[in-house]
Amino acid sequence: MKRAARKVVDEMKSLRDVAKDFEVNFMTLQRYCKKLRTEGKIASVGYASPRAVFTKEQEDLLVTYILKAAKIYYGLTPSDIRSLAYDYAKANEMKRPDSWSPMNALVLTSFQKTTSLSRATSFNRINVDKFFDNLTEGLDGYKLEGHDIYNCDETGVTTVQRPDRIVAERSETSRSDEFR
Repeated sequence: MKRAARKVVDEMKSLRDVAKDFEVNFMTLQRYCKKLRTEGKIASVGYASPRAVFTKEQEDLLVTYILKAAKIYYGLTPSDIRSLAYDYAKANEMKRPDSWSPMNALVLTSFQKTTSLSRATSFNRINVDKFFDNLTEGLDGYKLEGHDIYNCDETGVTTVQRPDRIVAERSETSRSDEFR
């Protein structure tokens, strides 16, 4: 945006032509040019480098992970991505903005999904081992392979399916279109 505004102000180029060349809205560019003419500078947008939480490489790693998750049919919601970024920054002991920190532990517990006591206590080594023994027995008994298994979490199945919004590449088609 700064380069486009400089081109209009310094090189006396047409506002609409420059907006078209830089693929920006011409009214936004006009506003930036007006500020540049009156104040002599343009206010920067976004985090300044000293306040940025992640380095460019770390940011690229997060983006790569998010896009990979979308490609393997496990897209992350915007809320999941914010949580991932927070956990990543916390795990690497990075300085985080105050707005990222939870106010207190009570606030966090109110947002967590509830889990029944029986379900939480049933998830133990004995029951998990028993499940996998039964799974192995069923796979061997019916001669099933990996592509024969369909995973359906019974708690997420409703009569009207409304998928969450996920983050994926813009060029991607809807995943449901691929199965028609």
